[in-house]
Amino acid sequence: MLGLLNGQFIVLDSDLKAVTKRADRRGKAIQCIKFSPNDAICAVGAHDQAIFTYDVAQKFKPLKKMRGSSSTIEHMDFSLDGSQLMI
Repeated sequence: MLGLLNGQFIVLDSDLKAVTKRADRRGKAIQCIKFSPNDAICAVGAHDQAIFTYDVAQKFKPLKKMRGSSSTIEHMDFSLDGSQLMI
């Protein structure tokens, strides 16, 4: 998975050849990407101070948008069981 300065993120296949998903965060640079411990959820944080989560098994279908951070999302991590996301 690649996060781009233009707010897009791209998911590549296992050979790093084909794009399997391209999503747009409306021009806000992607800063941080984390997968849950079981790889079921992908969280993407950007310069818009929001985190979006995606369902990996559903071809990165959007799940939730979380706002409320007072600054750019620079670091985040899931709890060991994947039930919580910490910034």
